[in-house]
Amino acid sequence: MLETWDWYLDRFLDRPVLNLIKDRMFTKSPNLRMRKGIPISMGEPTEAAYTAAYLAFSLHRSIRSISKSLERLYAQDKIEHYMEGWRLK
Repeated sequence: MLETWDWYLDRFLDRPVLNLIKDRMFTKSPNLRMRKGIPISMGEPTEAAYTAAYLAFSLHRSIRSISKSLERLYAQDKIEHYMEGWRLK
């Protein structure tokens, strides 16, 4: 019975969260230089962290449900904390 419950949690709750986190987001660094009065971004792209609120909005689930999925994925050593959010390990 417990194996079935673990499979259910993984298949229907945790796997969609993990699949979304696998698609890494990058943002431009805020380092700006001025050239002839025009700001030019000189920074390298940095990886953005996924927050529980963003994941909940994207997957149409509650933040509490997403938080529990994130805790299970963290316990399985599949994700890690990163800049006040989560990313793939």
